[in-house]
Amino acid sequence: MLNTKSLEDLIDAASRLRTRLVWLVGMPGSGKSGALKAFAASHANCTYVNLNAELASRLAADSPDQRPFKVAQHLSSIFKARSTGGAWLVDNLEILFSPKLRVPVVDRLNSLAQQATLVVAWPGTIENGRLTYGARNHPDFAEYPLSFPLALDLNNTNSQGQ
Repeated sequence: MLNTKSLEDLIDAASRLRTRLVWLVGMPGSGKSGALKAFAASHANCTYVNLNAELASRLAADSPDQRPFKVAQHLSSIFKARSTGGAWLVDNLEILFSPKLRVPVVDRLNSLAQQATLVVAWPGTIENGRLTYGARNHPDFAEYPLSFPLALDLNNTNSQGQ
C-alpha cells in the first residue's frame, strides 16, 4: 500500500530538481492506479492522467504515418508546466511502448519532467538500479537505467532516493 507521506516527500524533493520525476514502481495489480487516484483526490494541486486514453485520443486525429512524429508534441501539450506547483500523476503509459510510435520512453519522460513534476506509475520492477518493463521472456521486455532515483517501489515497499 502506498504511504502518502512518502509520496508527498518525494514530490517535494523532486520539485527542487531540474528533472522533477518520481517513479511509482509496481507490477500490474500492485495498486498503482488506485493509489494515484486517491492521492489526486486528496491533493488539489495534483492531477491524475490516464496516458493511454489521453494520448490515444490525440493521436486518433493524426494519420498513422505521422503519429511517431506527433507523440512528443502531444505529450508536451498534455503535461504543461504547472504554475501552482503540484504534480501530474501519470498512469497507464503502455501506449508509449508501442513499436509503431518509436518513443524513447524513459528519455521522453525525463524531458517532460523538466517542465513539470511527474509521478509516473511504472508497470514493472526496479532491479539493480534499472527499471524493467515486462517479463524477461516477453517480446516487449525492456530495461532502462534509473538515472533519477526518486522512487517508491510497491513490489517490495522499499523506497529509494530519500
